[in-house]
Amino acid sequence: DPHGMPSGGDWALQRQAAITIEYASGIWIVANLFTRLDGNAIIMNRFNRRHLIFDNEIVWNGDTAIASWGDTNGITFPISESEETSMGWDGTDGNQPRQVEIVANYVHELGIWEKQSSFYFQGKSCLNVVAYNIFYNGPRAGINFNDGFGGGTQITRNLLFNTCRESGDHGFCFIFFFLNYLFIYLFIISQFVHTHTFFFFFVRVGPFNSWDRQVYVTDVKYGYPSVIKQWDYISYNFILANYNSIGAIDNDDGSCFYQTHHNFFVYG
Repeated sequence: DPHGMPSGGDWALQRQAAITIEYASGIWIVANLFTRLDGNAIIMNRFNRRHLIFDNEIVWNGDTAIASWGDTNGITFPISESEETSMGWDGTDGNQPRQVEIVANYVHELGIWEKQSSFYFQGKSCLNVVAYNIFYNGPRAGINFNDGFGGGTQITRNLLFNTCRESGDHGFCFIFFFLNYLFIYLFIISQFVHTHTFFFFFVRVGPFNSWDRQVYVTDVKYGYPSVIKQWDYISYNFILANYNSIGAIDNDDGSCFYQTHHNFFVYG
């Protein structure tokens, strides 16, 4: 399927899934089994409001389980000959998924074909709730925010573990070993020049990942256009940062306005 660039993060994504929702409100997806799908299970494109995704199991999925991908005005890119996506700075028209509740879903064995995949992906989407979900056994971050659009999303009371099992994009698998040899090399040199220098290398990877490389104007926080987003909240989650994770929460590249509190992190 044709892929597009949702925003300033690292992801490319296709706008198709087993259930594709666009320009809709008030849809409930409840108590379903999604299994052995090659691509995404559920995607919400552009304008979406007040959906409930509740009590579903998504297992042995080829790509991302649940994705929210909005549009903004200012820059337009072609995805295919018949479809375009816009990703400019202006998000004031509300053409994004908002107020979606993703609750009590059971997702595991993810990313069989696509390694750039997550339990939940959010790009140019805001004011959502991700709560009481269980996710494990995926190749990369369990939850990925591709940008800082709007804010106001709550990630609370989820259980995440066994993430980043196959991902090298964050840098751990390759850079960890490279930097260890580099550290040894630089340490030897430092002895010759009689210095005492300590080198600290931080490799970015975790069950939750965010980027925020692009500024957006929205009316989410104040009710009038502003570049200041609402706070996003990460609270009361149980997150096990095992496999190639070396941190539970990874706020990269300009990520800001996160309140992370009252979580239980193992290897955080």
